[in-house]
Amino acid sequence: MKKRILQIVLLAFLPLLLHAQEFRVIGYLPQYKISFIDKICIEYLTHLNIAFANPDSQGIIKTFKNDIKPAVERAHYYNVKALISLGGGHLLPEWKTAWTKYLQPSNRSYFISNIMYYVRENRLDGVDVDLEWKDVDKNYSGFILELRDSLHAAGKLITAALPGKHRYANISDEALHAFDFINLMAYDACGPWNPHRPGQHSSIEFASKCIAYWTEKQGMAPGKLSLGLPCYGYNFNDPSKVYGFYYRSMLERQLEYMNADQVGGMYYNGIPTIKSKTQMAFEKTGGVMMWELSQDAVDSLEEYSLLKAVYETVQVNRELIKEDFSIRVYPNPHTHFVYIESNKAEEEAEINLFNQQGILILNKRQKLDVPVIHLETKDLKSGKYPLTVKIGNTVQMHTIIKS
Repeated sequence: MKKRILQIVLLAFLPLLLHAQEFRVIGYLPQYKISFIDKICIEYLTHLNIAFANPDSQGIIKTFKNDIKPAVERAHYYNVKALISLGGGHLLPEWKTAWTKYLQPSNRSYFISNIMYYVRENRLDGVDVDLEWKDVDKNYSGFILELRDSLHAAGKLITAALPGKHRYANISDEALHAFDFINLMAYDACGPWNPHRPGQHSSIEFASKCIAYWTEKQGMAPGKLSLGLPCYGYNFNDPSKVYGFYYRSMLERQLEYMNADQVGGMYYNGIPTIKSKTQMAFEKTGGVMMWELSQDAVDSLEEYSLLKAVYETVQVNRELIKEDFSIRVYPNPHTHFVYIESNKAEEEAEINLFNQQGILILNKRQKLDVPVIHLETKDLKSGKYPLTVKIGNTVQMHTIIKS
């Protein structure tokens, strides 16, 4: 029973632990639609993933279409991190050949040096790897580990786009955990490849199953996951010709469609569903990812954009956990104890201490008859421990360091 109570307390505080750091809002933008960078509300993002770049026959990374530097500059102007996404779901034959060649151990160092050169030349903040299905071969994991080492040494991010409910056999545990975070493609549960089975390709239920798959079955830390949200849908009205369409096109037909998920045989995600998924992501993961921004509502329809719906949902949640009382934890680092000092004397505080795996190891309530709480830590091993202090409906999050 005691273990069950601790589990319930941990679940209640999981959103707070996840968002001691900033909740990610990641948007992909195809490089051939780079002109949309001036149409989207980029300030609503935390990360911009420019898609895609691939190696040529000489192992040189190229986007093959447009210069990405203006998009990177605009992202940085709004303090948004810009990454290049490598690969993509539909590689040209020459790109496939190049990937197969340059993932091999004998070519890997040369190839990674070319990737790092591209990152430096374009002032990027990291690399997103979006190799899919058969392109994730036996050399993939070794490549990821070496690329991780080079990027982290330069202070850059390495992320990945992976299927919502499938782990490629060639991704080792070490490679999986090498990513700073993973963007779950929680969509395309159905589509043109099976025209006689129409339905919602990205339901709330499917999103929930994707999160559960990666956290419960694959052991991924929730904070490392970003839930994918689609800005597009599929039209099943004619089974002989099933095709994709943009969310924006639904609003161009009729503005009220922004609140729907289905119009006839057309299935997509409207604003209510996107807000519900974002709320789910806030409670169970470290962020959301959107594919892709040019398909969203822009220009005169910007008020009804899905990105705006995400931003509004995140802001509401941030308000709920905002800091409106002061806490000082000292000494920190410490050896045997810490003091927790508050300006909220005469009120009861709930104190929760977690280990590095996010497991609750201490839960206590104490009335602040005096504004200082003494917390014994002599039995803890050296390391960092998340701490939450809750007074009323507001919570502050800190990290205590045991020497």
